Amino acid sequence: MNRIIIFAGPFCLIVIAFLLILRNVIHLRIRKIYAKYQLQDAIIIVKNANFFGQKSLGYGQVRGNGVLALTSDKLFFEMWLPKKDIEIPINRITNIDNPIQFLGKTRLRPLLKVTFINQNGQTDSAAWQISELDRWTNELHKLLIK
Repeated sequence: MNRIIIFAGPFCLIVIAFLLILRNVIHLRIRKIYAKYQLQDAIIIVKNANFFGQKSLGYGQVRGNGVLALTSDKLFFEMWLPKKDIEIPINRITNIDNPIQFLGKTRLRPLLKVTFINQNGQTDSAAWQISELDRWTNELHKLLIK
């Protein structure tokens, strides 16, 4: 029993140190993303969108969290770690819907799925699990109507 306690003490400290470092790295990435995209003009932002992937890249993608932002002319996402980004001009978006799954992944909650014409001129789509899904969907629809 004493050996378990002796082992658990340093292990817990290592885990706590790792989590603190990871938190700081994520906060630094968020600040850099805000500066890079000048998000003061954003209509809506979520700092912890869960990316479900981009259809054209297939099923083997890493799912991860990042910043999703909507401005008057584009929707963009940049993942915290690993660094990955996607930028979708509003005029290339063709559809918005809220499926429960995307690329075989699900959390049994509706997602924000955006269908768009990619840089190769092909139909593509990407999906995120986000808070305030109805607000995001409504804001995107407003921009598409313009």
